[in-house]
Amino acid sequence: MSDQIKTNDKPFLDNIINSYVHPYIKPPFPPLIDPKDLISKSIIGNKPNRAPNAFIIYRKMYVREARNEGYCFPMTVLSSMVSQSWEKEPEEVKIYYKKLAKEAFDYRNKLFPKPESKRKKRS
Repeated sequence: MSDQIKTNDKPFLDNIINSYVHPYIKPPFPPLIDPKDLISKSIIGNKPNRAPNAFIIYRKMYVREARNEGYCFPMTVLSSMVSQSWEKEPEEVKIYYKKLAKEAFDYRNKLFPKPESKRKKRS
């Protein structure tokens, strides 16, 4: 039998997520990330994907920190851990991540402004 964790083994994964030996992973605050680095180019064309929201940025930093600490959980486990961690974060942390998301959104719109509509407005 394989020692690898099967992602469809729900009871086992739930046990890891809810275990009292739950590893304590905390992304560094404030996060060391430039909002410009959050905008990635899409595969099709030169237009970048949407700017990430606050939770997605937090998730990215959480996963990076988990990997740096040597954890190799399946993404399904990590996603649940991130969600629980985000809920416990103080409001000031969430506000900071929302500010980062807004900066990334503004940067994306600055690089790729929306084209003006060619439709005539009714008077």
